[in-house]
Amino acid sequence: MKILLVLVTCALPFTGIAQRAPTPPKPKAVTLLHIEETAYLATERKYIITSDSLVVRDESVGATDTLYTKRLTTSERRWLFASFDKTYLSAIQENYESPSTTGHDWHYRLAIYKGDALRVVSIYKAKVDCFYTFAQRFNLLVPEPYKLHYTAAYFKI
Repeated sequence: MKILLVLVTCALPFTGIAQRAPTPPKPKAVTLLHIEETAYLATERKYIITSDSLVVRDESVGATDTLYTKRLTTSERRWLFASFDKTYLSAIQENYESPSTTGHDWHYRLAIYKGDALRVVSIYKAKVDCFYTFAQRFNLLVPEPYKLHYTAAYFKI
């Protein structure tokens, strides 16, 4: 009887641990990212980044030309998407626009896929941290002509 009493007394504190509220799930990983970089109402470039590749396409003259492709390793993918992977889609707004803009600079439209979930985002002259980090890393992976214009210079008026 004493043994049973000791076991119950020792086990009681651990029952509270099992009944605590579960920790919220981590944000899901990005499975696909489409980026359209436009200026003066004409689509200039489309960037398509998947779990294992990135593709840069030119769609400025009505026809689609593939300008650059690169296979991504697992570590490159993790590094490239890290800022998006740790961000919930619900935390990303649909529109980001600086109040003091003229309308004649690069505009970005992103389609961020995390499994079946999708968030479409429009960015103009506003710094969005997860995209800014992604763009800096992306630019390290591609040759000069295919880099995104979303750099520190983009925000200077």
